Amino acid sequence: MPRERILVVDDNKLILKLVKDYLSSLGFDVATAGNVAEALPLLQAELPHLIVSDVMMPGVNGYDFCRQLKAEPRTAGIPVIILTAHGDIKEKVRGFEAGAD
Repeated sequence: MPRERILVVDDNKLILKLVKDYLSSLGFDVATAGNVAEALPLLQAELPHLIVSDVMMPGVNGYDFCRQLKAEPRTAGIPVIILTAHGDIKEKVRGFEAGAD
């Protein structure tokens, strides 16, 4: 049976490795990208079942990436989890407003 695929997008290589290793240990097929520009070709090749994205990245941030995903019919139904070091309610609201799950 094919494993569920998760795309993790984060510019911090250590965080990217930790998240990938953890999710892989749970049996998921994990693809990684260091930024949104790297993630886009991966989304063209194969749609994941879930996307985990950092907020603070160079170029397109995680909120804008989430908005882009939700605006495209092909990717609108993919759940998105936003990772951020900011724990305040304002940042959580921004994530929900962007369409994060």
